[in-house]
Amino acid sequence: MPWAEAVFGTTPQSSRIVGGLGVVCSNLFQRAYLGLPRKLRWAERALWFGSGLAMVTVVGSVFVDAGWLGRVGNIGLVLSAIVLFLASTRLAAVGDRAGRVVMVSWLPLMVLITLVALQMAGLWAGAAWLAQGLAGSFALAGLLLTIGLADKLVQLRRDLDRASARASADELTGMFNRSGIEGELRRVMQAAQARSMPVSIAFVDLDRFKQINDEHGHGVGDECLRIASQRILNQLRGRDIIGRYGGDEFLVVMPDTPLADALDVAGHMRAAIASRPLATAGVDVEGTLSIGVAELVPGESMDSLVERADAALYASKDAGRDRVSG
Repeated sequence: MPWAEAVFGTTPQSSRIVGGLGVVCSNLFQRAYLGLPRKLRWAERALWFGSGLAMVTVVGSVFVDAGWLGRVGNIGLVLSAIVLFLASTRLAAVGDRAGRVVMVSWLPLMVLITLVALQMAGLWAGAAWLAQGLAGSFALAGLLLTIGLADKLVQLRRDLDRASARASADELTGMFNRSGIEGELRRVMQAAQARSMPVSIAFVDLDRFKQINDEHGHGVGDECLRIASQRILNQLRGRDIIGRYGGDEFLVVMPDTPLADALDVAGHMRAAIASRPLATAGVDVEGTLSIGVAELVPGESMDSLVERADAALYASKDAGRDRVSG
């Protein structure tokens, strides 16, 4: 680095600064990659101490050329290497994937870096192969850590997908919750409007659900909802989507479906519930559905479509329940 020579001359100050910063950056990376603040607080504290020693070397070397600064930096380097080896071994022993990656990838590097530090401190004569071994260990560590980071990204993506699925799922029925089914309806509407295809929805309500809860308890009521949701699902076609809108209400989205076909699907849903009791916990509970169906009008908003289906649902209830209106 010609600029370093121009600033520091032929002294080892620039090497100490770059080396010290390398120790600090490496420690910060390993701290985050291994998750030390959550998993091994003692290792995190020891790593901060090693980083502090390295920073003493960095800051001191900016101003003076003192041999003791190099020794302080080497102590921070060796301490950090030992801490990382112990921490990664401990984590690997309990099945931690990041711990295994660090232990395997950094073990040769830690050993050789320690040997180089001992050589520079005058505590070991060194060996002819040390420089080549150090370069090879850096290459191995870089390769294995790249593989480890790729694996961690895959894990993070899986965690994100699972979290997203949980956020849009109803715990009781396993179907979409309100936000999930509204998101699906919005997506279907956008696709339908772009292709000028029909879309219909059905608001489905389990009649007298409050009475079921009052007479048999909420446990039986929840089981009735699960049974009803599965029977409704069994009447849907492959492209139809269902979600629990709230309480005892379900919203069914039917892509590429005009109103007449949607009314026919809704009739099958109603018949599936009315045909036999919702048997649960030794109790036969009679159940019926009130359903309101609406077809999307070109240019209509989602709120307007949902309001029209909801109005049709209340028309079914006002007409005596156990029926389909559209």
